[in-house]
Amino acid sequence: MTAVRRLPIPVAALVQPPEIEGAACRHADPDLFFPTRREATDAGREQTEAQTAKSICRSCPARTACLVTSITMGEWEGIWGGHTPSERRALVRDGMAMRRDVSQLVHSLERGIRFPLRPNDFLAVIHELTLRRWSAEKLADALGVRVETVVQARVRARLAAAVLTAMEAPDRSERAAA
Repeated sequence: MTAVRRLPIPVAALVQPPEIEGAACRHADPDLFFPTRREATDAGREQTEAQTAKSICRSCPARTACLVTSITMGEWEGIWGGHTPSERRALVRDGMAMRRDVSQLVHSLERGIRFPLRPNDFLAVIHELTLRRWSAEKLADALGVRVETVVQARVRARLAAAVLTAMEAPDRSERAAA
């Protein structure tokens, strides 16, 4: 039986300008963005292809639009917006965690009450207190974690919030008609 391989939809067909005008992948080999599982001896090659695809995405102005498009369209194959399928699934989980009501936790932390956070609340609390202009150092002290942990969580929270916002936005065609 012949294996069927999904070909990538050009990003230009998925997102509207100006996001796509300078998409870094527009002249790249699509196979780079869809590394396939080969024999065990070629596993390193798959990893190298994924890293090459991610490096192309790093400087792309359409990166976030591409990432959001892949998630909203349910495209779970390949590298999109610089993320592997497992990384995109993690972003969706992070976005769902960002929906949690952490107002009471935030209020307690603002009053100086210290307590361990549940893992499901961590990103949402970091994001909310970052919006309230808490420094990474202050967050680290209040939560009993390293500053590096806060910085990494801020990056994850910011991206998850952007993905969540885009996923909850009305359809592009509806916005264009308005």
